[in-house]
Amino acid sequence: MLSNIINTKRQNMLVIKNLKLSTLILLICCGTSTAQSLKSNKVKALMLHNAVNQTRINNNLAPLEFDENISLVAEQHSNYLKANNTVNHYKFKKRSILLKYFFKLSAIAENCHKFWNFRPEIIVDDFMKSSGHKKNILGDFTHTGIAIIEREDGTDFITQIFVKKITQKD
Repeated sequence: MLSNIINTKRQNMLVIKNLKLSTLILLICCGTSTAQSLKSNKVKALMLHNAVNQTRINNNLAPLEFDENISLVAEQHSNYLKANNTVNHYKFKKRSILLKYFFKLSAIAENCHKFWNFRPEIIVDDFMKSSGHKKNILGDFTHTGIAIIEREDGTDFITQIFVKKITQKD
C-alpha cells in the first residue's frame, strides 16, 4: 500500500512537471489569461485526484492512476456542462465507447459536479453522500481522468471518469 502511495506521488510530480511545459506552450500560443485558466483547472484536477485517492486509501483501496487521455474525454463533457449550465451524464455511452476504442477496459463510470468556490475535500464529501458517486469513488477501478472547467463567476464544472484497464495478467 505504501509503495502505491509513493508511486502516485511520483506520477503527480510528473504531471506537474508536464504542466509547466504545457503552460509555456499555452503562453506562447494563447496568451497569459488562457494559459493561467487552463493551468489552474489542471491543478484543481490534480487536487481533486489527490482528495479522491486519500478517500480510497482511508478505505483500504489502491489509489487511482491519473490519466491525461481520459481527462481529455472528461474535458469535453465539462465544457458541455458549462455551456449548458447543467450537471448530467448526457452522452456518457459515447464517451464510454470512445474510451473503449483506445483502451482495453473492463469497467467505466463517471461522476459529475457543479461547485462554486473549489474545495476538493468538500467535493469528495458531497460525492460520498450519494450512493452512486460513492460507489464510483470506492469502486474496482485502476485509472481516472478529471476535467474542471471554470465559469467566469467561479463556478466549476467537474467531470471525473473512472476506468479499470485490463492488464496482460487479467
